[in-house]
Amino acid sequence: MTTLTLKQGRGRELTLFAPQFSERGVSASAVMVNAPIPRPLIFKHGTHKYRAPAIPRRGFFIGEITLTRVD
Repeated sequence: MTTLTLKQGRGRELTLFAPQFSERGVSASAVMVNAPIPRPLIFKHGTHKYRAPAIPRRGFFIGEITLTRVD
């Protein structure tokens, strides 16, 4: 299974399982976060930036999630 790990400046990490890329961003069917995301934040992978929605607690979640690309 392919994963994509995105990082945010304060030590937060968001891992997407089976990511699917499009022009608008990236989507996945499961996500794991190491800390709560209190509001939409920008996460980075290399030179690409994505806006992640708020996730109230850390853990592993199964469900469709879409991160929009930020230019």
